Amino acid sequence: MNVRQARFYYVFVILLVVVAGCTANTDPAELSQDRMEVIDVAFAISDELKPNTLHELAIHVTQGDENVTDATDIQFEIWQGHDREQGELIEASHVEDGIYLVEYEFPEDGIYFVQAHVTARGLHVMPTERLIVGDVSEEELESLEEDSGQSETGGGAHH
Repeated sequence: MNVRQARFYYVFVILLVVVAGCTANTDPAELSQDRMEVIDVAFAISDELKPNTLHELAIHVTQGDENVTDATDIQFEIWQGHDREQGELIEASHVEDGIYLVEYEFPEDGIYFVQAHVTARGLHVMPTERLIVGDVSEEELESLEEDSGQSETGGGAHH
């Protein structure tokens, strides 16, 4: 290869690199911003829950201002007090406009937890809500709050 050909290939490679660099002008942060917006889950559960009665437990799932109607997996995990190992995992059904629902009958009075396992749009969130079913003494409430440090309630875990 002579010097003239080498110079031509060198200029060609430089131009190729410049052109390739100029066409990739999309900001990766901008592209992933829409996809990575947080999935929000709001519980819609009655304040008056009674044992041995069928109740509807619902969540409203949104991403930004948009209802999430295309979740790939939504399950409700329900357990009483500290007995999470004995909890039940129930598949939720999409009703409408991002609202997902299960029906559940609590077997007895007590403090229960419901954790929504929501997988949608490449994200997974697991918010937990504490429920009071029937008659619960102040001692039971205080005992559970002291033992758990209220770590089971509120917000959610985002993965």
